[in-house]
Amino acid sequence: MKIAVIGNGIVGYTASEYLSSKGYEVDCIGPDEKSALEMIIKNKLEYKYPDQQDFISPKFSRPDIKKNKIISDEFYKKKTSDFFAIEFANEMGLAKYWGANLACDALKEEILKLALTSKEIKFISQLIPILDVQKFYTKQFKLHKNIRKINKFLENTKNKPYEIKSSKLAIWSEKCEIKNLPGYNFSKAIFGNEWGRKINFSRIIGKVEFIEINKKDPNNKITLHINEKSGIKKRQYNFVIVASGSLGSYRIIKQSFFKISGNLFDKINHHPIITTISFLPLVPYPRYHFGTSNFNLKIKSKGTEAYVNFIPLESAIKAVIESKIKIKNKFIQNSYYQISKITNILDQIPFSPNWFLRRLYFTNINLSSQFTASYINNKQGEINIIGGLRSDFEKELYKKIWPSLTNYLRNRKIYSLFIKPLNVAKGADLHYASSLSNYTNDKGQLKINGELKKNIIIVDSSSSKILPIANPTYYFISRAIRLLRSF
Repeated sequence: MKIAVIGNGIVGYTASEYLSSKGYEVDCIGPDEKSALEMIIKNKLEYKYPDQQDFISPKFSRPDIKKNKIISDEFYKKKTSDFFAIEFANEMGLAKYWGANLACDALKEEILKLALTSKEIKFISQLIPILDVQKFYTKQFKLHKNIRKINKFLENTKNKPYEIKSSKLAIWSEKCEIKNLPGYNFSKAIFGNEWGRKINFSRIIGKVEFIEINKKDPNNKITLHINEKSGIKKRQYNFVIVASGSLGSYRIIKQSFFKISGNLFDKINHHPIITTISFLPLVPYPRYHFGTSNFNLKIKSKGTEAYVNFIPLESAIKAVIESKIKIKNKFIQNSYYQISKITNILDQIPFSPNWFLRRLYFTNINLSSQFTASYINNKQGEINIIGGLRSDFEKELYKKIWPSLTNYLRNRKIYSLFIKPLNVAKGADLHYASSLSNYTNDKGQLKINGELKKNIIIVDSSSSKILPIANPTYYFISRAIRLLRSF
C-alpha cells in the first residue's frame, strides 16, 4: 500500500516515520527552502528583503529565519488582518528553529485521554528528544550556587497546587555546547535545526496544489497534483495523510473540495498571549543557560486557566543587541568578553545589577483559546485570516484573570514588574488549531457533504477541536500517532 504524507513539519515527519516503521511505502511531500525560492523566481514573483521590522520574537531578527519567513510568505500566499500568521517552507517547519517546548507535564491530562499504547509512547520518545532543563543544569553545573537555589525552590513547590515544573525541550542534550546553549541562536542541538538525519521514507520536494479523488477507480486511489522542480506531476496513492498545519492543511483541503464556499469563514483557535517581566529572588539562572523556557506553571482554578513560561531575560536582551549590532572589531569583542566575566562574578553579590538581572524572567502567559474570535477562509489558494478576541476579553483580563494570576504568582514568590501585562499580537503564540474541525470526524477522516472519505486522514492540529492551554506540540505529535492507529 502506498501512502502520501502531505507536510514535512514535525507532525508530518513523525507520521512518515511511524507509517514507514510499519512497512508501508511512504512519500513525505513538502518543499525545502531552496525549492520554494526557485519556484518564486521561476514564476517571476516579487522577492525582496524588507526593512527591519518589529517582529513578535527576537528570533525573527535572525538572518536565516528572516530570509525563510520572507520566502515562505511569498510561497504560501495569505492575507491577514490583525493576525500574525506563519508557515515555514523548509524541512521540519517551525521546529527547525524553535526547539519546541514540549510541556509534557502540563499536557498529561490531554495525553491520557488519547490512551496511547506503550509501543506508541516508546516510538515517540525514541523519535523526539526530550531534555529536562533543570536536570541538565544539575548534571552540568552541580557545584554552581544558583543550581542549588533553583532545585530547592522547585522542591518546595512539589505536591502543592500549581506545582512549578522544569521545562522539557526538543533538544539533544549530547549536542549542547555548554558555553553556547540553545536559545535564540542557531544550534545543532535543537531538534530540526539541521535536516540531514537518516529517514526511512521517501521525500518528494514539492508543493501539493490539489487533491483529486478518482470516483471511477475501483481501488479508490487518490491523485495528488504536485508542483515539483520539473513542473506539475500527478501521483497516485491508496491513502493520503494531511499534516501541513492549521493553515497549510486548510488551504489544500478547501482548494481541493470546498471551492464553492470561498466566501465562508471558519473559526481558527489560538492562544491569546499576555507577557510581563517577573522578578524571582529565589530562582537565579546560571551563567550559561538555555535562552528558551526554563520552567513553567499551569494554573487552572476558579475560572482562571493559564500556562506560564519563564524565559531568562538576559537571553532576550542579548538576542536583540546582537541582531542590531554586528561586532567585528576584535578590541570591542574582547572588551565585551571581559565585561561578561565581571558581571558573572557580580551575580553572586546581593542587590548588585547583575544579581537582579539573573533573577529577571521574560514571562509569557498563554490564555484559553476560548477567548479567541479569529476566522479563516481560502480563495483560489490564498489564505485570508481575520484576527479577533471575544468581546469580553479585556474586561475578563483586567478585572478577573490578571489579578488572580498575579496573586497566584506572589504566593510562589514570583513578582510581576508590570502593573498591567502587555498584550502580544494575535496569532503570535504560533499555535493554531481547529480550522478543519467542521470537515473531519473524531478520527481525522475528511467529510465531504456528509460523506466520509476514509482514505484521507488529517492528523495535524487543523482537525482537532481542542487546543490545550500549554504549548501543544507534544500533544499534537501524540494525537497524530493515535489517529494513525487504524493502519
